[in-house]
Amino acid sequence: MDATPEERHEVVVAGLKNSFQRRHDAPDENFTVVHASRAGEGKEAKPLLWRTSFNKAGRIWTDEAVEIGEAAPGIIVTAGSGSSALKAEAKRWSESDIGGTSRSIYMAFCEAISSGADPLSGGAPQMASLRPSGGGQTVGTFHEGQPHLHGLPLAAAADPDSFEWFDDLLQRVDPQTGAVKGDAARHAKPRM
Repeated sequence: MDATPEERHEVVVAGLKNSFQRRHDAPDENFTVVHASRAGEGKEAKPLLWRTSFNKAGRIWTDEAVEIGEAAPGIIVTAGSGSSALKAEAKRWSESDIGGTSRSIYMAFCEAISSGADPLSGGAPQMASLRPSGGGQTVGTFHEGQPHLHGLPLAAAADPDSFEWFDDLLQRVDPQTGAVKGDAARHAKPRM
């Protein structure tokens, strides 16, 4: 029998807490992990989201389901030191001629990372995809002329054709060249 999304989430939270307890000589810091899942498949699929946080004051864990709703694309959760930079860029991009699209949100995310507004944020954006069917998928990003997975330069042994690849304009690209794929939608940086 397949696990329910809630059962899968319980496994994720247990793994987080177990991993946290196994650290050695590491200072406690506040952090948040966002976990996405899906109930059902195809047209009946419903995305689900949880926010699990640790607060070092009192060593308190919190875990809560986050309502996603049926609204247009938007930022559902922000966490971490870069939250303020992301919110500022998202507001700016929402006022562009592509405001209110998933593309504007991703471009705002990339701009927030590269802006230097948060000294603890930087590097290649990291992205994953949760579609109506199948499991979650890592998505590659083409950053500063190089393909990256999980924020790291693509390892020579990796098979780039196993992943979808996007540039900072959310265009599908070839991981070998960074060129927009022939059948991909082309996007220009919008007027701000």
